[in-house]
Amino acid sequence: MPWPDTKDRGRYEITRRDVDWMVFRVPGLRNVAQTGPYFHDGSVSSLEEAVRMMARHQLGKELSDKEVHLITRWLDRLTGEIPRADIALDEASRAIVLEPGYPGKL
Repeated sequence: MPWPDTKDRGRYEITRRDVDWMVFRVPGLRNVAQTGPYFHDGSVSSLEEAVRMMARHQLGKELSDKEVHLITRWLDRLTGEIPRADIALDEASRAIVLEPGYPGKL
């Protein structure tokens, strides 16, 4: 089933190769239960909804509530300590977030 929103065309925007249409970098699953929101645009806040959407759009399957629960429990088991370096702001991000007047200022 096609993805519902194709405004962001993924890697294609850089390469202009048809093979890269809707291709996105996919991070590893470690700590996935702790690192929402999900997808390249942060459009889904719930891991359960992300699991349902991936089953629907990548596999063409509708999962039962029990299947979603079991998958998200398994994903939760991949949680470990998040290395501080992985969540530290880089210089450019720090400048934006700490900028006076920024709505999400730390």
